[in-house]
Amino acid sequence: DGLTVLKLIQKANGIRDEAFINRAYIKRLLQGNAERAFVAFNVKDILSGTVADIPLFRDDSVVISTQDDMKDILSFTIGGNVRNPGTYQFRKGISLEDAIFMAGGFTNDAANHKVEISRLEKNKADTLANQLLNLIKVEVDANLANASSKTLLEPLDYVFVPKLLNYQSLGSVKLRGEVLYTGNYALERRDETVQDVIKRAGGISPNASLANAQVFRNNLRVATNLFADDNANAEKFLLLPNDSIFIPRSEPFVEVKGAVFNPQIISFNSGRFTEYISDAGGVTENGNLRRAYIQYPNGLNKKIRRFLFIRSYPKVIAGSKIIVPERNPNEKRGLSILEISTLTGTFATLISLIAVLRR
Repeated sequence: DGLTVLKLIQKANGIRDEAFINRAYIKRLLQGNAERAFVAFNVKDILSGTVADIPLFRDDSVVISTQDDMKDILSFTIGGNVRNPGTYQFRKGISLEDAIFMAGGFTNDAANHKVEISRLEKNKADTLANQLLNLIKVEVDANLANASSKTLLEPLDYVFVPKLLNYQSLGSVKLRGEVLYTGNYALERRDETVQDVIKRAGGISPNASLANAQVFRNNLRVATNLFADDNANAEKFLLLPNDSIFIPRSEPFVEVKGAVFNPQIISFNSGRFTEYISDAGGVTENGNLRRAYIQYPNGLNKKIRRFLFIRSYPKVIAGSKIIVPERNPNEKRGLSILEISTLTGTFATLISLIAVLRR
């Protein structure tokens, strides 16, 4: 007698309890090519003898799946302010507290009184529904002490634990420079300003230049007018953790450096930009006066502006630095023929206009 499906199952000592008996199949190699055919059968009917046994051929493979193979792996997801958020395997009878316990419990900033469960809407209607989820809000004991919770989870539930509204981890700002007590100050309020922190630090020293105070956020200087001459126009800049404040010293000098003959620090007077450069010996042969700029004590830079042959130099104040860069060796000197032609045409037009206006 040849081998059949029933005889093969009997040789394998029968099927296991978890076997899926409603359907199985035979993978059969077709004659003359390498393709395989699938022959389906009902395991239960074969075992009970209600259908004819199926003979097997050389190279046949009989595949009987488990019941778990025919199901999705059931899970639930928990997110928000728990220690180990993620997706966990669902088991029948698991409660909300069990789920939070599996996720490591609440974090310090968890709003355990507003835990939310999002549950899929089981709608079998053939029309498009607007409602996608059912939301369930639950207050959970912070210590997970309620062992007999009636809030049971279902497969594919999403549990979200929000953050406490007024919970704020300690954040500090750095205060440096000319204040009485420098240091790292914890932010006391959401609306704390630069002025507030300086006040907490005992105020500024007699040598401070408050008008040139600088604030940095993410290593970038914040362009803000914190201490205007008119207090009504001063900006109330709200601080964030890790901000830095620097109050510079009031310096009655102007520093001139770069491509000048005598880089030096000069006592401030109400002189012009070019006068300070002259006091430093003037620009060297390799210096580029056209690209010279001034760095103010508040960290802002300002360059020379030009219109035709007219140059507008930035104003010099105490504590400034005038920098004259070196000329790029590849940069040509003087004006090109095109630039000269353009300027000549412009001046000719201006002269004609002046002549017309004088008539």
